Amino acid sequence: MKPSIYRDLLFALAIGVFMQACAHGPYKGRVLDEITGEPMAGAVAVASWSDVHVNVGGGTSYCIDAAEAVTDEKGEFEILGRRAPLFGTLGTMHIHIYKVGFQRVECMWKYMSEWGTCFTEPVEFDGDRAVFPLRRVAKDKMNTATGRPPHISCGRKDGKPLTEFNRINEDYYQTIEKSK
Repeated sequence: MKPSIYRDLLFALAIGVFMQACAHGPYKGRVLDEITGEPMAGAVAVASWSDVHVNVGGGTSYCIDAAEAVTDEKGEFEILGRRAPLFGTLGTMHIHIYKVGFQRVECMWKYMSEWGTCFTEPVEFDGDRAVFPLRRVAKDKMNTATGRPPHISCGRKDGKPLTEFNRINEDYYQTIEKSK
């Protein structure tokens, strides 16, 4: 059978459409102080992608990639999307938003849905940005589960550190030491 340039072009177009359909993101958000409604600059958003290998004994979760962003003076951040592997999915994306002195927010985005589930408050949208209100934590509650930075067990695929997440962890522990 003689190869057809039209068939080859159609195949390339189909692969391109399929790959685009498997792209997730970008993820855009705005972080606000829950009480004042003011934008919160300097909050850190950390996204981590993971999936599960199903086996006879159940399943094993594994890390795919992680990324981070810091909110600007408008309280806005953007984390670039990821593409699913050719024969696989990106599984679940978790996003943690945190600033020292505030209760952290954790949300989960699964497959092709919208932002999905937030474990604290429902997410509202302002255009294409999810709005995350952060609640202030009392000084005596800073060392509780809601006042501490999130635990991130997934790292960047390129092996580089999550520098902003590390910085905010240091800020948190310095704040705790000063309060003693």
